[in-house]
Amino acid sequence: MGLEQLLHQGLAAQQRGDQAEAERCYLDVLALAPHEPNANHLLGVLRCQQGKSTEALDLLGKALAAVPQSPEIHAHYGAALHSAGHHEEALASLDRALTLAPGQAEALNSRGMVLTALRRPEEALLSLDQAVALAPAYGGIGAAFATSTAIVLESALLFVVARRRLGLHVFFWGRKP
Repeated sequence: MGLEQLLHQGLAAQQRGDQAEAERCYLDVLALAPHEPNANHLLGVLRCQQGKSTEALDLLGKALAAVPQSPEIHAHYGAALHSAGHHEEALASLDRALTLAPGQAEALNSRGMVLTALRRPEEALLSLDQAVALAPAYGGIGAAFATSTAIVLESALLFVVARRRLGLHVFFWGRKP
């Protein structure tokens, strides 16, 4: 079986949730061509899905070195950086992806999640709203909605806490809390 066939077989397996088969295909490709960017990219995405951020970053870094102008690889690299807790770097990678190809719903959604982690709620909501506008049926939209709701609630809570710490009173229905 050729490299292209193995990649297609691996991608089909990954899309149907068969991670073991996808992994086998990608590793077979990399055994024959260790620097093949598509195999490094797809195996990196798989490793990120498996919660193996360090391996994902290594593989996606190799793919980016080979194809530095790929918005998809930048977006997935940003998501892996976010998973590893490197939020500032993740934001830079996602911004690069969106510069290369504006309007990627997945990248906008990931950007919103990163901005949430960075406690930048207004920007996060803007990115999440753009993701929803571009792809209402996007699979991550439920998460985006939940995150935007959490941001609003967190912002309200921070406002109340800040006012109390400053000695200002917040009144609800005419009563002091």
